[in-house]
Amino acid sequence: MVSQLKVNEIIKQSGSSITIGETGDAINIAGSSYAAATLAPSFFATKSATQNISNNAYTKVEINTEVFDTDSVYDNSSNYRFTVPSGKAGKYFLFAQVTLSHTNKWREGLVAFYKNGNQDSTTRSYKYFGSGNNQAEDFAVNISGAYDLSVGDYIEVYGYINGGASTQARFISNGTNFGAYKLVGV
Repeated sequence: MVSQLKVNEIIKQSGSSITIGETGDAINIAGSSYAAATLAPSFFATKSATQNISNNAYTKVEINTEVFDTDSVYDNSSNYRFTVPSGKAGKYFLFAQVTLSHTNKWREGLVAFYKNGNQDSTTRSYKYFGSGNNQAEDFAVNISGAYDLSVGDYIEVYGYINGGASTQARFISNGTNFGAYKLVGV
C-alpha cells in the first residue's frame, strides 16, 4: 500500500532546513532518484605544538586538536589515527599537510599515509631540495588520496626528514593537519 501526502506548500517550522527521509534512503523527485546522504563520517584535526623527531626516520605525526569529528572516528590523544567505525565501510577521501622543519636546512622530506600500520606508497608525497643553496628550513608537504576502507581499518600520517646533519628535525604546528570524509555515490 502506498501512502500519499498532497499539499500545496511546505514551510519549515524552525531552523534553516527541512529533512526528508533519513541517511541512506532513496528519494524519488519527479521520476529521478536521489540518495539522502552526507559526507560522514568526517573529521579535521590540526597540530597544536612542535614535535621534535629523529633525523632520517619515519615518525608518526601527532596531530592532536580536533576541529570537528562527526562520528568520533579520530583519536587525537594517543594513537593519532582515523579508524573506520562499525557500519561505515566504503570509499573515503583522505588529506593531510605536514610542515617539516630542521635547524639545519634540510634536503628532503616525505609524508605518507600508513594503513593498518603499513606505509602505503601509492599516496606518499616527497620533496627533494638537493644539497646546495636550494635547501629549505620549513616546508609544507601535502598528501591526499581515495581509499576503499573496511570496518576497523585505520589510517595514520607519518613524516620523514633528511637534514643531511644530526641537528634537530621537527614537525611544526603551523600548517599541519589531517582530515577525511566518506564519499557518497561511488
